[in-house]
Amino acid sequence: MDNPRVALVCHEYPPYHIGGVGSYCYDLSRFLSKRKVRTTVFCGRSTQRKEEHINDYLSVVRLPFPDIPLRAYWFQARNYSFLHEQTAGFDVVHAVHPQSSAICALWRRRTNVLVTTLHCVPRFLAAAFFEGSILDWTTHDFLFSFLEAPIDGLFLNLCINNSTKLVSVSRNVSREAKLTCQDIPPEKMVVIPNGIDFDKFDNLKRAFGSEAKEEGENILFSGRLTTGKGVFLLVEAVAMLKKHFPNVKLRIVGAGPALNRLRRKVRKLGLSPNVDFLGYLPNLDAMREMLRSSIVALPSSYEGGGPLTILEAMALSKPTVAFSYPFARESIEDFYTGLLARPGDSLDLAEKIRILIDDRNLRYRLGANAFHRVYRENNWENLVDCYVRVYREATASKI
Repeated sequence: MDNPRVALVCHEYPPYHIGGVGSYCYDLSRFLSKRKVRTTVFCGRSTQRKEEHINDYLSVVRLPFPDIPLRAYWFQARNYSFLHEQTAGFDVVHAVHPQSSAICALWRRRTNVLVTTLHCVPRFLAAAFFEGSILDWTTHDFLFSFLEAPIDGLFLNLCINNSTKLVSVSRNVSREAKLTCQDIPPEKMVVIPNGIDFDKFDNLKRAFGSEAKEEGENILFSGRLTTGKGVFLLVEAVAMLKKHFPNVKLRIVGAGPALNRLRRKVRKLGLSPNVDFLGYLPNLDAMREMLRSSIVALPSSYEGGGPLTILEAMALSKPTVAFSYPFARESIEDFYTGLLARPGDSLDLAEKIRILIDDRNLRYRLGANAFHRVYRENNWENLVDCYVRVYREATASKI
């Protein structure tokens, strides 16, 4: 078969998106169109249905749904009949985000090919939450772990069981999926890591390269502010660093349910002059802030696949510090492409950041190594061909 017609289903798609899944869907759709794969994205969020023709090979259909918690579920419920009807003519339906496209598994098993991307496994995400300090819990995190995560798990299993092919964004997610659904045939799962659009980053460097920082006391955190992101531990580490580096600066990009509690902790530790809350920023603005930083910290306890924050920092030649969990070790090789701290240990996190602050040459060397690695292993120009191959194999298996 020539290039198949592909429908990507995901409730997030720029300019409406919250996390990395929206960025993933956006990049995948654009690079598929560059390979002349006819692609239609079914996404939110619009007050009414509308279609945008991006180019000869890419269209975006925006659908209405309530912009309230459990957005992925509202997206499916509100547009069930429309999605059922409109995706029927495609060779491949790609459930980009299982939680917002599980309904595709209900009617596609014997008709279209269904491909599902696995970004994380909800029960492992919930387990990571309960390993954190109860003092840092938020109501949102608690409700997610008790209520939403089990439903997400059911939706994920529905997609896994009814998909022709599964794409895992990391070896860690692949392992967790196999532990959750032990009867996944080996030939059904393929690992394709998250990608970077290097043209975008080259343009960013040309436009704002003069703003890149060399001093080591400028640290950036970028992510949704929830307990599992480890930002409370990062603030504790900054409090320790301040004793040796009075001018140390932590800039926090992101919003979320932990924001107010985090602000209170910053004030309690006397860090108000050292911590800037920049709020949610569009992706390019967030990347500009990363360019202005000298160290990027991602102290999450769970990220599932290769975190885009780490990959984006590597693409900007920034040294990263993370806790030594399996997801981080897939991207960061200790003292080669970044530094790894003992999981959940704010003292060791502070020590690893201190090493980078003190050693400019090490920051440069780690950043250079990180760039070469991510360019080789996470370049969308190469990864998109893996998706085209998955689609062709999946459609061939249905003939």
